[in-house]
Amino acid sequence: MERPIRNVAVIDIGKTNAKLVLHDLETG
Repeated sequence: MERPIRNVAVIDIGKTNAKLVLHDLETG
């Protein structure tokens, strides 16, 4: 199955945003 590039990009952005949010929560 081929994944649309757009979906992959959205997933990558979501992971990046999650990391930034977790980092902000940790640093307070």
